[in-house]
Amino acid sequence: MTRSSAGGRTWCWSPGLDPQARIEVWQAVRELAGRGTTVLLTTQYLDEAEQLADPR
Repeated sequence: MTRSSAGGRTWCWSPGLDPQARIEVWQAVRELAGRGTTVLLTTQYLDEAEQLADPR
């Protein structure tokens, strides 16, 4: 995973994750979202994306 910062924002991206790393990323996304941070996430795993989505 690669991380950079710009304009007070942190950006992370990865071309692909192994299964354990994917679990860790999902946990981090849940924590960030729980703190009110907006998370833009793209994935091919639609079932997991739906679980993380905020339907507002």
